[in-house]
Amino acid sequence: MSKHTVRYVGHQNGKSVKSAPLENRNGLMQGDTLSPLLFCLAIAPISDWLHRNVTPFRLRTQTGSGPGVDDSLTIGHIFYMDDLKVYTTSRSHLLKAKDGIQLVAKQLGLRMNPDKCAVESLNGPAGSGETDIGEIPLLGANSLYKYLGTHSSP
Repeated sequence: MSKHTVRYVGHQNGKSVKSAPLENRNGLMQGDTLSPLLFCLAIAPISDWLHRNVTPFRLRTQTGSGPGVDDSLTIGHIFYMDDLKVYTTSRSHLLKAKDGIQLVAKQLGLRMNPDKCAVESLNGPAGSGETDIGEIPLLGANSLYKYLGTHSSP
C-alpha cells in the first residue's frame, strides 16, 4: 500500500497556517466526525439496489395473533457501516445479490473483499462444498466468522 501524507490547514490572524506533512502509515485515511455519516450515505445505493432487486428471506412465526394475521418475519439485508448480511430465498437470489453488490460498489469506486465474506445456507449443506459464489467460502456448521468485531457461529 502506498503511503499518503496529509497537511492540515487552519487560519490564524487572517493567514493560512499549514501543519508539517503527516504520514498515514496504514489503513484508510480517517477524517472528522462526519466521515461515518458520509460513508453511510455513499454506500446507501447498495442497500437501495438490494431492496429493489432481491427477494428477501421470509420466516413464518406463530405469535398467536389470531386467524388471518400474517405473523411472518421478512428480512432482506442488514447493513451496519461496511458490514453487510444478505438474506435471500435461494442460491440464485444470492448470486443476483452478490452481482448487484459488486456492480453498485464498482460504480462507487469500491469493491467486495472475498476474504471477509462467507455464505451460510439455512437449507442444509451445499452438496460438494462448492458455493457457486466465486471466491466466497461456504461456512460449515461449526465455523466461526467475525461480524461487527465479534466471533459468531452460523
